[in-house]
Amino acid sequence: MNNDKTLSSRRIPVILDTDIGDDIDDTWALALLLQSPELDVKLVTTATGDTTYRARLAARLLEVAGRTDVPVGIGPAGPVRTPPRQADWVGGYSLESYPGTVHADGVQAMIDVIMGSPEPVTLISICPLTNIVAALRREPHIAVRTRFVGMQGSIREHMKSNLTVAMGEGACTEWNVVSDIPAAQAVFAAPWLEATLSPVDTCARIVVDGERYRRLLAGTDPLLRALMENYRIWAVSHGDHGHPEAQSSVLFDCEAVHLAHTTRWLQMRRMGVRVDDEGYTREDAAARPFNVALAWDDYGAFADDLTTRLLGASTSTDSNVVEANLWKGREMPGETDIPLLEGVEFHLIKPYDFAADGYRFLHGVAVAWHKGRIFASFGHNRGPENTATEEARGRVSDDGGNSWGDIFTIASAPEPGLAVSHGVFCSNHGELWAFHGAYRGTMEQVHTRAYVLDEVTGQWRERGVIVAGGFWPLQEPVHMADGNWIMAGIAVRGDCPAGGIHPPAVAISHGDNFARWDLVVIPCNAPGTVWGESTVFVDGRRVVNVARYGEESRALMAVSEDCGRSWSPSAPSNLPMATSKPYCGTLSDGRHYLIGTTTADGGVRRAPLTIALTRPGESLFSSVFAIRRAECPGWAVESHPSTSLSYPYAVEHEGKLYVGYSNSGGGVGRVGEGRELWNNNSAELAVIPIASLNTP
Repeated sequence: MNNDKTLSSRRIPVILDTDIGDDIDDTWALALLLQSPELDVKLVTTATGDTTYRARLAARLLEVAGRTDVPVGIGPAGPVRTPPRQADWVGGYSLESYPGTVHADGVQAMIDVIMGSPEPVTLISICPLTNIVAALRREPHIAVRTRFVGMQGSIREHMKSNLTVAMGEGACTEWNVVSDIPAAQAVFAAPWLEATLSPVDTCARIVVDGERYRRLLAGTDPLLRALMENYRIWAVSHGDHGHPEAQSSVLFDCEAVHLAHTTRWLQMRRMGVRVDDEGYTREDAAARPFNVALAWDDYGAFADDLTTRLLGASTSTDSNVVEANLWKGREMPGETDIPLLEGVEFHLIKPYDFAADGYRFLHGVAVAWHKGRIFASFGHNRGPENTATEEARGRVSDDGGNSWGDIFTIASAPEPGLAVSHGVFCSNHGELWAFHGAYRGTMEQVHTRAYVLDEVTGQWRERGVIVAGGFWPLQEPVHMADGNWIMAGIAVRGDCPAGGIHPPAVAISHGDNFARWDLVVIPCNAPGTVWGESTVFVDGRRVVNVARYGEESRALMAVSEDCGRSWSPSAPSNLPMATSKPYCGTLSDGRHYLIGTTTADGGVRRAPLTIALTRPGESLFSSVFAIRRAECPGWAVESHPSTSLSYPYAVEHEGKLYVGYSNSGGGVGRVGEGRELWNNNSAELAVIPIASLNTP
C-alpha cells in the first residue's frame, strides 16, 4: 500500500490529540491514521470545547473501523466556540457503549502512555495545545520521551479558505495556535526528543479531487463510508452543499499523520520556531529547532498514497515489510573460525603514554587522504572521558602511515566549559574539512562544529556550530544521488551519558555547502537502551543506516528510499555485532563493507576487528574476515588477549583500505581509577590490500 518500507513488524507508537467534530479534516486524519500500518495507535485524546462530544465521535469511528483496542481519553472541557457539526452522525451514541477503554482524564492517560512506554511515543497534535500543555505541567519529563508532530502555524505562506486550495504570501495566525497562545508558546519551547511541524504552507494544499476523489466515492471500506457520511453532514452544517460529491475540503491534518512516520514527498527544513504574543509562528534561530515541512517535492505521489490508504486496500504491513536483515548466506562464523586477512600492515598513530604527555583518554580515530598525505584525528583528554577538558587533536603521515609527525590541535577549549572531541574528515574541492562532536560540561548540549585546514599556516579555522540537536558525527560525509552529502552519527539526548534512547541520526548538507546541514533523527523502535552510533552506505537514492544497539550485541538497521530524508524505524537486525560504533563504506568495485566486531559468539567483546562484505550490486553482507585479532605479534602495535579494538574508521586509497581504530591494550600500563580509566587507548592504523578481500 505504501511505497515507504517498514522494518519488520515494529510499528511507531502514537497518540492522536484532536478537536475532532469541528473542521472535518480531523475525521479524515483519524481515518488515515487507522489505515497507516506503520503507526500503532495507543490513545486518542480530545481537546477543547465539548470534549465529551468529540470523544463520542472518535469512539464511534473507532468502533466502525473495528479498532476498539484503541483507548479514548477525554480532555478538559472548555468554552464551546463552534456548533457540533457532526452531531447528527454521532446521534445517541454513548461512551458507555464503547467496547474499548474510555479515560475520563485524558491528560493523565496521555502521560501514562508516554511514561509507561519502553520506547519513545510520537504525539500527533492536530488541535489547540491545551491538553499537551496540561500534560507538560503535570509531568515535564514526557517531553524528552516524546516525538512531537504538530499541525500548527504558518511560516511563509497563509491560507485563504478551508474549502479549497487558496494561498497567499506571508504568514498568518493559525487556529490551533491562536486559540491558546500561552499553551502554544510553552509547547513549542518544550525539550521534545524530536519536533516536527506541519504548517499551513504545505498542509493547506491538500485537497483530494478528480479521479482520486471519484475512487473514494466508490469505495466500500466501512471506515471510508463513515468518513464520507460525516463529510456530507459537515458540509450541510457548514453551509456548502456542493463539495462532498466533487472533492474534499482542505485536509490540513492529514499531513501531520503522514509526518508521524515519514517525510517522503516533502521538503523539510530545520529551523528555530517560536510563538509570539499575537499567535504568529516566527522563524527564530535562537528558538527550539523544528523539522518544518515548507514545500512539496511530489504532492501527486502523496495524494495517490493518501487515496489508496483511505480506500482500505490493505490494513496489513505485510506488503511493506523489509525484514531487518543485514546478513545472508551461510551461518555467521564464530571468533576462531573467521579467516584472517593476509597482507595487512599495522602502524601506530599515537601510543598511550600518560607518563610522557599526561593524556589519558583517546578515542574516535578518523583518517583521510588529502593531497598525498594521511591525516588522522582523535579525541584526547588529560582528564576522564567526555569531560570539559577534551580536545580534538591529530597527526599527519607523509609515508603512507609508517611514521607520523608532531601532534597538532584542531580545537581545544574554545571557551570555558566547552569541549571538542573526536570527529570526521572530508576532503572536497581541495579543502580538508573536519566535523567534530562538541559539548558542555559532561556531555551536555551536544552539537557538531566544523573546521577547515589552512594549507598555508597548518592551522584549523573554525566555521562554528553546523548541526545542533544533540548530533555527534561518526562517519565522513558521503555524496548522494540528489547532490547532497549525508553524514551519519548519533542524536545524544538529555539523559546522557547513561540509559535512555539516543537514536541514530544523519545530517544532510545543502549541496556542497558544508556550513549548512539539516538534522534528521531516525525513529527507533528497538526496545531497551539504545546508544545509536551509526554509519551508512548509499545505493542511488537508497541509504541503509547501521547503528550500535545498547540492549543487545546486534546491529540496528534503518532504510531510507529518498536520500535520507525519511526512514523506516531503526530496529534490531539479524547481524550480530558488538555494542560499539560500526563503520560502513563502499569500495571502488561496488561492494559495501562494515567494519566492527561481527562474530556469532563474540557478545560484547570488541575483538577481533572484522570486516563484513557484500557482493557487488547487493546490500546484504555475505562474508566476513578478521582484520586482526586481539593479539597481533610482529607489529609495533599493542597486543594483548583482552584488548578491545573499537570505533573503526576507513578510507580507500590507491588499492588499499586504511582503517583507523582504538586499541585498549588490555588495560596494561594504564594509570588512574574509576572514570579516569575509560577508553585509555592507543590510536592505530591497519592497511588492507583490496585484493585480499576476496568474497565468494
